[in-house]
Amino acid sequence: MSTSSASTSSSNSPSNQRDLDWRVPSALPTVDSPAFSQILELDDPDDGAHTYSKDMFELYASQAPATFKDMDRALSAADFRTLADRAHFLMGSSAALGVARVAAVCEEMERVAKARLALASEHDEPILLVPTPAPASVPARDPTRDPSTSDESQGGLSEEQALKQIAALLEVGKREYAQAERWLRGWYVEHAGAAPPPSASGVDVEEREQGAAKSTPASREGGAAGSSKAPPRPTDSDATPAPTRTTPPVKQLQTDNPPINR
Repeated sequence: MSTSSASTSSSNSPSNQRDLDWRVPSALPTVDSPAFSQILELDDPDDGAHTYSKDMFELYASQAPATFKDMDRALSAADFRTLADRAHFLMGSSAALGVARVAAVCEEMERVAKARLALASEHDEPILLVPTPAPASVPARDPTRDPSTSDESQGGLSEEQALKQIAALLEVGKREYAQAERWLRGWYVEHAGAAPPPSASGVDVEEREQGAAKSTPASREGGAAGSSKAPPRPTDSDATPAPTRTTPPVKQLQTDNPPINR
C-alpha cells in the first residue's frame, strides 16, 4: 500500500522523493499465517475459545492505539528519541502476533528517527578549546553549517524532511493496523466457541466432539437407560457379589469341617 499523497509533495529531490514514497513490501500479508499459527499453539487444546491468544490480541489492540498517540505527540514535539522508542516497541508487539505490515512500517519509522538522532548528535559534538586538525581523508566540518539542514550527498535528512517522512509513515501504520485489527477480530468472532483446528491443537475435531458428548450429564443418563447413542455401561447384575465368594455362611463351615476329635 502506498503512502498518502502528502508524503510525496514536500520535496523534488530524487533521494527525498524515494524516501517519502516508501511503501510496505507488497509480499507482506496483513497477518502472517505462520506467525499467527504459533500464537494459536499457545492456547489450551481443550479451549475452543482460544482464550490465551485472544487475551494477547486484546492487549495488543489496547496498546497499539495508545502507542500511535504517543508517536503523534512526539512528532509534534520533534522528539525523535521517543519516536524511535515507540516505533521499536510497536514493531516488536506487531511482529509477535504476525501483524507483518505494521511491523515493517514501524521498523522504517525507527530507522528514520535513529538516522536523524545520529545526525543531530554529530552537530552537537563539543567544541574543543584547541581545535585538532582533521585527517586529510576526512573533510573538515563547516562551522557555519546550519544544524537544521542536511547534506544530501551524505544521505542525511533535515529535521523538517525527517518529520514529514515519519508523519507519512505514521499514517500508513495506522491504516495497516486498522486492517489487521479488523481481520483478527473477525477471526476470533468466527472461531469463538469452536474447537481449535487440528494444526493448532494437534487433536482431531471429530474426536474432541465425541469426547465432549461422552462427558455430558445427558449422555451419562442415556447410557444408564441403555440408549443406543451411548456405549453400554455395566449394571449391578453384571458384577459378582463379593460376600458369596469371599465369606461362606457359618453353617456351611461347620458341616464341611467336622471337629478334630471325631
